[in-house]
Amino acid sequence: MKRGKPLTLEEVKELADKWFPIFDEVHSRLPDWASVEDTLKVMEHLSKLAGAEIAEKESEAAKFFYYRGTGWPEN
Repeated sequence: MKRGKPLTLEEVKELADKWFPIFDEVHSRLPDWASVEDTLKVMEHLSKLAGAEIAEKESEAAKFFYYRGTGWPEN
């Protein structure tokens, strides 16, 4: 995929193979009356939640390795 160029049919198929299973999983967990728009809203919220959790995990990992000073830290 190159910026500024139209997607090829193969690229669209590849992306759809990644996206639709996620959509189907989220949609299957919603009530029967839920619309496609409802599903997309839930997916957006899940994406934000996932981003926050990833950032928190990275922050926790950074705390473990962060040491400012010289030599080994002592207790």
